[in-house]
Amino acid sequence: MRGALAYRRSRLVNNDPTLVRKWVEVGLPHAERAIAIDANNPDAYEVRGNLRYWMWLSAAENDSAKRETAITDARADLEKATLLNRNQAGAWSTLSHLYYYAKGATTNDVYLAAQRALDADEFLSNANTILSRLFLASYDLGQFDKAKQWCEVARKRFPSDVRAVKCRLYMLTTRAEEPDVAMAWRIADSAVAMVAPAARGRERLTEDMLVAAVIARASKTQPALADSARRVRQRSAGDATIDPVRDLAFYGAFVHTLLGDTAQAITLLKEHFAASPYKAATLREDPGWYFRDIATDSRFKRAVSAP
Repeated sequence: MRGALAYRRSRLVNNDPTLVRKWVEVGLPHAERAIAIDANNPDAYEVRGNLRYWMWLSAAENDSAKRETAITDARADLEKATLLNRNQAGAWSTLSHLYYYAKGATTNDVYLAAQRALDADEFLSNANTILSRLFLASYDLGQFDKAKQWCEVARKRFPSDVRAVKCRLYMLTTRAEEPDVAMAWRIADSAVAMVAPAARGRERLTEDMLVAAVIARASKTQPALADSARRVRQRSAGDATIDPVRDLAFYGAFVHTLLGDTAQAITLLKEHFAASPYKAATLREDPGWYFRDIATDSRFKRAVSAP
């Protein structure tokens, strides 16, 4: 319990790496003493895994070797917790996020972990987050029927959650929906209005980038819209100040892939990889439906190749 309280304190310090480190270092010895007392206690492994993963995720540890150890050890702890108790909903929940970043993990792992978290506790305190992960994993896998199902569940259960609104916009970027540009703008405006004022600048760029993808899809039958898609993409590019991991560049690459602008798509992917190196390995193993059309291009293969 002391370890869990320290973890909670570490999550309430506005992502300040120094304060995160302070509370993680308070919590870890408590978790380790609990494991020493009872080596088969799933809650103790979950707490230690959460602390280690949060240390990695918040960048409270700068040493690259120690960061690699932190995520590896966190994964081992959380998987141990789920082996000791198959209904360890909290550990499954964290794993459903960790698997996005762990070496060798796949989107299927993300989906299965989120599904097990929800199965273990339908009313988990972060059930809205789990539903969002189920939606996004299905979306990333190209399983659009499942994605639509999870989006509808989220909208019914958590109508005031911005993610339950955004999932409708994501769906408009897929072949499962008609690319309704007017609807895309309405959803984007609604999503931006739902977040805190301080976050609206970043949210606006994300939503507009998704709208650009919808416009790019619509340009397949209305070629005149292609330039509109490019303009919206360009004005929504952001920079490293507002988007340190350059997710906006990733979405921009998707927009240009839809438009057939392969060179521009690959340039933006390289920008994304520079900020988020793990994503190159992920796309090397599976380009997903976003980039399947350019995956055989030699420039794409060089971009995702190991350094």
